Amino acid sequence: MIFQNHSLRQTAQDALLCSADGRAEEMGLLLPRLQAIANRIWNSPRYALCLLVAATLLYVMGCALEGCLIMALVVAFMLLFCAELMAVLLPFLLFCLLTTDFYNDLGRLLVYWPVLAGAVAAFVIHLFLYRAPLRRGAFTAPLLAVSAATLLGGLGSITAADYFSPVSLYYTLGLGLGMLGVYTVVRAQLSRARGYDVLQRFLNLLYYAGLFAGVAVFKVYIVNVRAFLQDFAVLYMSYRNFCTTILLMAMPAACMPRADGRWRWGGLIFLYSAMIMSGSRSGLIFGTVELAACLGWLYHKAEPELKPNLYRLGQLAAIPVVLFVYYTVQVLFSSRVAQELHGAFIPVNDSRFTFFMQGLRDFASNPLFGIGLGNLSNEHIFIGVHGSIVWYHNMVAQILGSMGLVGVAAYGWHYLIRLKILLTRRSAQLPLAALSCAGMVLMSMTNPGEFCPLPNGLLMVALFAILETLPRRERPLGSLRRRKRGKVH
Repeated sequence: MIFQNHSLRQTAQDALLCSADGRAEEMGLLLPRLQAIANRIWNSPRYALCLLVAATLLYVMGCALEGCLIMALVVAFMLLFCAELMAVLLPFLLFCLLTTDFYNDLGRLLVYWPVLAGAVAAFVIHLFLYRAPLRRGAFTAPLLAVSAATLLGGLGSITAADYFSPVSLYYTLGLGLGMLGVYTVVRAQLSRARGYDVLQRFLNLLYYAGLFAGVAVFKVYIVNVRAFLQDFAVLYMSYRNFCTTILLMAMPAACMPRADGRWRWGGLIFLYSAMIMSGSRSGLIFGTVELAACLGWLYHKAEPELKPNLYRLGQLAAIPVVLFVYYTVQVLFSSRVAQELHGAFIPVNDSRFTFFMQGLRDFASNPLFGIGLGNLSNEHIFIGVHGSIVWYHNMVAQILGSMGLVGVAAYGWHYLIRLKILLTRRSAQLPLAALSCAGMVLMSMTNPGEFCPLPNGLLMVALFAILETLPRRERPLGSLRRRKRGKVH
């Protein structure tokens, strides 16, 4: 009987071990299957379109918060099972853009903190599962300098309460060490060989994000169509400058041909129209300049036999189009100019002039370190959304006033390296990427722009990390060296 009981116990233990081994084997097979599914999704030509359609439907139906949660889950899934970090770029951007539906009450997201925490945890796991060797790049040292400038900003003038406030720490750490971390991770990931053009894929994802930014603009008019039809004036939206920033970065990407070789004329017109209808003066001015550059690029890329006809068409259409846009803009902005801007499109007492002069005064008060990014001493002249610092609405004033000469040296070095990258790399899409960067820089001259770490700062850092890996030109663009006459190249 004793031997029989021992035999039964041994059999039960063997059964449990076999069951555990079977589950472990199943789990071992499950991970490769999920990775294969995630890779098929990422490499599908409809990946971006499906995400755009899903986000649009949820947004239009008034389910923006639910859309944010779904995009966070997509981000977590792709981080866990796809080695390509770029696979999460579009769902992340759509997550940010979906928040425009509750732009002044972002605290609603905190109720669902487990989902957000899960996405962050998935990012950490991704770094371990798909780790790549860390490499020092062209922007490592400049971003270290920027990190030092943001941390030292306000030394000797900012109060401890302002410096260590959660909002201040978000911008101080996010613009410096945060961007350095983003660059380090992206630069390491780019060392892996790929079967596609990384810059082209990045710009394509940015294009779809721009399309959704346009949806966010036009939804206001769909919901408030009666108010718009009363005087055909642009409607107010608190997030117009955020959407305009994404639109300015995305519009050059509309100049890339589709997979079937056709041009995205409809997308280009849609993005520019959304910029006008946003009611942003920056979007109107800079968007028009960028549109002209995009049309010039499309003309340059056109077939040689089509160029004479396109040139004649441009001559015939130039004056009518300019007059149409001019009078349309006059009608659209008439109400805002009369009510908000005291009768002038750019009044002499515009708040941006006030902010710029305040930035110079703050620089003069502490030339070496400025007054700090989180300093609230100017909040009496600034009204912003909840969770933002006091902006000067100008990149130059922001650097001078917040970080002083230390910031000027750090950001000057950073932007010189960016310019060097643009002049020494070659790619069919490089001019479009340069236009996209120019859009962000222009927006940063009248709005926070790149000084918002997420997603604006992240986009610029990731884009230049990609540009850095492009092949070098044989001769830098703009080089003063001239080719010798008669020499065959």
